[in-house]
Amino acid sequence: MKTAFVFTILLMTATATMAQDRMAESLRKGVVEEEARHNLDAAIQNYKTALSQFDDARQTAATALFRIAECDRRLGRSSDAIAAYKRVVQEFADQHKLVEDSLAVLASTYHALPATGATATPEQAKLARQEQQQKEQARKVYQQTLAEEIKIAEAQLNVAQERFRGGVAGLQEVTKARMDLVHAQEKLESFNAGITPTPPIRKK
Repeated sequence: MKTAFVFTILLMTATATMAQDRMAESLRKGVVEEEARHNLDAAIQNYKTALSQFDDARQTAATALFRIAECDRRLGRSSDAIAAYKRVVQEFADQHKLVEDSLAVLASTYHALPATGATATPEQAKLARQEQQQKEQARKVYQQTLAEEIKIAEAQLNVAQERFRGGVAGLQEVTKARMDLVHAQEKLESFNAGITPTPPIRKK
């Protein structure tokens, strides 16, 4: 099992290295398009590719770690399984389904608290699940807020373009509106990629 585990880690490391190389290349191309060629649309596409590759790499690593936890659980290696499930929760919080599944196993099978490693009472396990649900809800609300920002920015850009075509506004107004839209889109993409953390939960 140790040999298989080492092989899995090496495979994850190699995959992560290749993904990092691809991300770095996409980012480099984006900078060239933005700074040297002043082609902002092309730059945005390259930046979006880098963000997508970042998300894919994290999902692959999180999935591999979760599968390790599942294998250890089936083999009866409780301590190894608990440690792997907790790593999924703590290191890959943006991978919601895997986090949810890990928390469910920790609470129902091992009665373990993700943060401390201490044995959890049923009430503590319930509170842990409730807290995770609150985090998920906060994430959804924030995603919706960012999506609304994009809609508003798109509407403002349309207005600016109409004003420009009618000779009422200058090119500067259109450019500002377009940059506001790009900024709003980047905020959502960064959040979805796990770069921007979920805002803290407001206490009632």
